[in-house]
Amino acid sequence: MDNPLTLWTNRAAGVLGALIRDWSLDPETRPEGHRMEGDRTCVIPIDAFRAALTGLTEGPDPDQNDYHLRDGIDDLELVFRRPDRVAFLMPEVEIMKEQSTIAAGDKIRVPALYADAGRTGSAPITHAVNDPGPATYDVRLGEDPLQTFLDPYLASYCCMQCK
Repeated sequence: MDNPLTLWTNRAAGVLGALIRDWSLDPETRPEGHRMEGDRTCVIPIDAFRAALTGLTEGPDPDQNDYHLRDGIDDLELVFRRPDRVAFLMPEVEIMKEQSTIAAGDKIRVPALYADAGRTGSAPITHAVNDPGPATYDVRLGEDPLQTFLDPYLASYCCMQCK
């Protein structure tokens, strides 16, 4: 559970999704201080990203936020797809090494995806930005965690082809 960004609630996922929609459609809505690296990557300083998420915080204490940023995160990257390429965003090597040590029967927390809506143990995803429901759920892994869950999940999680 050392993700760079963790969204604890559907509200956080909804606000971030709305920002992504706006940032992709109108470059003028991207936070002040953003910069382009090449023609496919927009880099947003983390302080500007936090400012854009204003309104997610439920209290003055950061432990009450609807999201969590790991220490040491300096920037957010927006990677723009091209219609003539298949794109995968590769996970961090350290995280993949840790995932490879998961034993049968261990429990891990994963983000809820639309395909998971209604599945036992998951909360349905809604479009309501103010819905504080969970954006994650726990999965207990079977006999071969890498083949039965992690490998197929990574194929979906890393793929950037959604239209």
